[in-house]
Amino acid sequence: MLPRSIVRDFTSNYSFVERIVVFDDQWFQSVLTYSALLLNEIFWEEFIRYEHILICHVDAILIRNVDDLVNLPYSFLGPRLPATKCRLINGKIYENYRKHFFLPYRSIEIGGGGISFRNVRDSQEVINKAKSLRNFSRLFSGEINEDIVFGYLFKKYGYGLPDAKLTDSVFLEYFSREMKEIPAVYGFHGLYRFNPILEEKILNTFLAS
Repeated sequence: MLPRSIVRDFTSNYSFVERIVVFDDQWFQSVLTYSALLLNEIFWEEFIRYEHILICHVDAILIRNVDDLVNLPYSFLGPRLPATKCRLINGKIYENYRKHFFLPYRSIEIGGGGISFRNVRDSQEVINKAKSLRNFSRLFSGEINEDIVFGYLFKKYGYGLPDAKLTDSVFLEYFSREMKEIPAVYGFHGLYRFNPILEEKILNTFLAS
């Protein structure tokens, strides 16, 4: 997936790409605009021919084939994050919001979207369902990271999400901090922040092979 302005340069330098999905540059200006893109139907419509997509940001590392993940009955698989109490108020999700601590909340630890395996149709469905919410446009603005929004919506509408143990066996991010050996997972996100020593070990191991 590329912004429109760099497609020509990219394809002239890299011949391994079979198909490129192109979006306007406006969606790649910031984390906010990128989140807004993934919360927009136009993104999921580009992939509707597929059952799942694997998202890998430039700071993600994939070390195993993910083909067998398609058999798992989950809408979203991503590295687990510390549990956050999220409240949906007037079209906006507030994280650990003390002002309205007495209001119902959903505990979100679905995981980061930087490396994530997602069911395309489920993702499109929850966006459509959320359009019935008050001030839903604020929810899709990108103001809140898209993975938090999807985590909240999947929980709200009862879609399948993995437990912590299974999540940690698929992708790792924050909870890789204390690891010294390479675990038997599929991939990692943001190791340069959470465990740069492990990142160096992974790169040396897999580049050598």
